Parts: sequence; C-alpha cells; structure tokens
Amino acid sequence: MSTDTYGVITRARITKTLLVEITASPAGITCEWIGERPPKLNDRQMGRYRAARNKAIAELAERMGGTGLLLETGSITTGRKLFVFEPGNSVKEQPMPDIVTDGYREH
Repeated sequence: MSTDTYGVITRARITKTLLVEITASPAGITCEWIGERPPKLNDRQMGRYRAARNKAIAELAERMGGTGLLLETGSITTGRKLFVFEPGNSVKEQPMPDIVTDGYREH
C-alpha cells in the first residue's frame, strides 16, 4: 500500500494474470484492473478484491481520523451490505436499513 496526495493506493493480485489497483480518496474509490478480467469473479477472487478494497478504505479512514462508509449494492442473491470503517483499521458490517425515496420503499 502506498499513499500520495490523492489518497491511498492498494494493489492486490486476484489471479495469476489479474491485478487490481484501488485508489481510495475522500471523494470515493476507483479500481483499475490490470490483466484479463473474467466476466464474473468467483468467491475466492471476490474475497481477495474485498480484502484489498477494505484495506484501502480503512487506511484512508485512519489517515483522515474519521469514519468511512461503503455501500455494497450486491444482487438479489447477495443483498446489500453496509460497511463502516473506523480509525484503527477496524471494519464492521452493519445491517442495511430500508431506503425510502419518493414514497417508495426499496428492500
């Protein structure tokens, strides 16, 4: 992991031929995939990606001395997840509350 004026940069090997570079800044996160990315990551590959992503966001929260939030939208089968990153590099998965917009409730 390295840092620059833009934010925190984390690189992780997902497969033998695939790397991801994750940049986390106060404005958000970006991911650059290096190599041939499969249409869908398997559970092991997704775990490696999430570990790198969480590491970058936790480090950014630590540097800023604040709390970071990440909403993972998921799918019908995986559902939505809310992650809270506290200073000290701790991450907690929180229950995702229902979101009410324009009188409609999303589940």
